[in-house]
Amino acid sequence: HFRMYDKAIVELKRISDAYPQNVEYLQYLALAYISADSLQKSREIIENINQLQEGCTSFLIEIEYYKRKQDSNNLKKTMQKALLCPEIMFEAKQELIKEYVSYFLHENNSEEMQEADEVFKSLTEQYPREVSFKELYANILMLLDKYPEAVEQCQSALYIDPENIGIEKQKVQILYYSGDYEAMNSAIAQLMAKADSSFVLEASAYYFASGQTNKAIDNLKSSAKKYTSSPLFVSEIYAYIADIYFG
Repeated sequence: HFRMYDKAIVELKRISDAYPQNVEYLQYLALAYISADSLQKSREIIENINQLQEGCTSFLIEIEYYKRKQDSNNLKKTMQKALLCPEIMFEAKQELIKEYVSYFLHENNSEEMQEADEVFKSLTEQYPREVSFKELYANILMLLDKYPEAVEQCQSALYIDPENIGIEKQKVQILYYSGDYEAMNSAIAQLMAKADSSFVLEASAYYFASGQTNKAIDNLKSSAKKYTSSPLFVSEIYAYIADIYFG
């Protein structure tokens, strides 16, 4: 495996030896060692970078190092540091944030979820108009059963991007799990006015799951009349009605 990278490593080492204070060359060399599974050498280079330059310079490289080492504990900690660091570019954080969230969505560890809460709180303060961060933060808050705060993040995102159907659907989901069915019904009604036909069955599922069977059936029947030009979809609607009656 090392042979795939040995030429690059030799050349990068030659350049970094010639310019030992150049952190950028050292970063490339560390990444090359990581790619070649030479983790001990990459760790030495990372330590060298940290001695030369304080701050967040090595965090993104350390993330790659811990990924290759399969050290999930240190990986998550380093991700948190990188996301909270003001020196790291917004674009890098955008890529990193989805991966960071995936760990917590899969593991659902309450202590670590609280840490994620703090990270997202900081991010939404750093980037108050970034809708994607608010959307992800709402997911974390929902998993922590912080439903009012989760709805607040959705509302804040919709203030910036009022036509974002995905976030409106997320808000409906949060309200359902919170048990605030009156607010959920109101959010569904607003969304039904502008969402496409794909939301019809979803809306009725929320009504039915929240014990509002008549409301679910009424919604399906009115939608069947609305979409008469789509016979296949209408047949799906009536199949769903049959499932409610006889399922």
